Amino acid sequence: MPNGSGFYAIKKIQEINPKARIIAVTADESFTTEEKFEKLNIPLIQKPFKMDQIISIIKN
Repeated sequence: MPNGSGFYAIKKIQEINPKARIIAVTADESFTTEEKFEKLNIPLIQKPFKMDQIISIIKN
C-alpha cells in the first residue's frame, strides 16, 4: 500500500468493508499518484472538479 494519510485511510476503509466504493479527489497531478490509484482500482478526479464528474462515477 502506498504511503500517505489518504492511502492509510483507504486501507482502513477496505479492511472494514472490502466492497466499499471509494473515489479519490486530489489536486496532486503527479503521475505517481495517478498510478497508485489506478493500481488500487480507485477512480481519481483532479481538482478543480465539477460535481457532474462525481455523479457520473457514482452512477457507473
